Amino acid sequence: MTTLIATVNPTSMKAPVLTAGDISPAVMMDFENAAQDFFIAKSISAEKQVTMTIPGLKDIRVWDWIVTDHEHLISLPFINFMKEL
Repeated sequence: MTTLIATVNPTSMKAPVLTAGDISPAVMMDFENAAQDFFIAKSISAEKQVTMTIPGLKDIRVWDWIVTDHEHLISLPFINFMKEL
């Protein structure tokens, strides 16, 4: 059985995409850095940072977590969201 490794598709003009698969610490760092670049490039306010990045999280396990705890997660500052993720 082959295990898929998650990857990050970064662009500063769109929110980064984290593909489905096993998420390593290095991939999470890539995602966080790409998100920070996006926030700067698009002047995303701190209040909207989490909601602007959630659609880019494509792993079903992450989506289950987001759906289960959505209200709490969107209320977090991005740095705290990333710690919980």
